[in-house]
Amino acid sequence: MSSELGNGLPETYTAADAEDIKLCLAPACDIPFIWNADRVTSAFGGSWPCFHDADIREVRLSAEECDFTARFEVVKRDWERTDAEGYFIETHRGDVTMKFGECYVLGFEGMNPQNQISDILMQRGTFSSAYGSYAVYSFRVEAPGLTGAGFELLCRSIAVTDVSMKAIEL
Repeated sequence: MSSELGNGLPETYTAADAEDIKLCLAPACDIPFIWNADRVTSAFGGSWPCFHDADIREVRLSAEECDFTARFEVVKRDWERTDAEGYFIETHRGDVTMKFGECYVLGFEGMNPQNQISDILMQRGTFSSAYGSYAVYSFRVEAPGLTGAGFELLCRSIAVTDVSMKAIEL
């Protein structure tokens, strides 16, 4: 890994560090390459919520900073219990906003009133854009759309910028 940023996290990762991460399956642990990941794990009872069927509520793309920000409505379910209709019981519901810094957007499709994604996949490694070797990125992020929006991008950093919880009616 290369030099560290002020918060103790590596600035970039090398190809030797490459690894696929599926946040839906992430255990109750720190995800060290996502800044402020602990804000999500704290709000969602100690582990990442499942991003399967998460709804993209807002997207912001900044040309000045070359950043892509997305706000997801996310639900965490208890996979051991079901309600009277057989659905898994929701234990937490909230919005998670993530900023993908210094990005190169490979694709963005649709934006409707409902924008469910199948998951969010993050891969660490060394990736080049169409601009050649001087445009090297540390992460590849995919959020395939089920209905409405979906995106794929390369970026140099991933940060949780906001987490807000909503009450669950039991």
